[in-house]
Amino acid sequence: MPKALTILQKVLVNYFYKVNAGLFAFAFFVLFGLPYSPLAFHYSLITGIVQSPAFLAIVMLIWLLYNLKCGDYIIKQLQHPEQSFLFCVNALPGRKLYWYNVYVQVFVYLPVLFYSVAVVVIALKKYEYVCAALVILFNAIIVFATPALYMLALQQKKFSTGRSVFPSFRLAIRKPYFLFPLYFLLGERKQMVLVTKVFSLLFL
Repeated sequence: MPKALTILQKVLVNYFYKVNAGLFAFAFFVLFGLPYSPLAFHYSLITGIVQSPAFLAIVMLIWLLYNLKCGDYIIKQLQHPEQSFLFCVNALPGRKLYWYNVYVQVFVYLPVLFYSVAVVVIALKKYEYVCAALVILFNAIIVFATPALYMLALQQKKFSTGRSVFPSFRLAIRKPYFLFPLYFLLGERKQMVLVTKVFSLLFL
């Protein structure tokens, strides 16, 4: 593996999963720990996805929110002063740099890609070709379009203000000490709170 790719893997991908380990543990517990028969549960869930356009739209919205979380994290890391050494990869040819960013995107988006493969397989078995095509097209756009934002961040172009893609929930009021954890979640981990709530709503 090229050294530049190894650096991106360690600094961006590995640390992304380390920071979000709690979210992934919660999602795994909800999706595989609570159902009595996980395989039957997910087969029924995916069957509902491929047979209901509304359900498919909700699932795609969840995937999009997850990708926004991935992109928000990666871009913030690329713009962070401590990661300024990453800008040296701009010396690479543009095409190679793009594919390196695709590599990063694929690995941070991997949980969705795994589940998408299952959705496509079951959709094809049930002759839901439109659903399979939509899932493939949606994920292809996510995987190949998002790295362009990472390249802009690496090139230090001002395509954003550095703020989160999610609205701010900070309140300008006096904060009691016992509410500090709640304010921290709403202020610094709002993506995690939102994705967790969406998963909980879907499960219910």
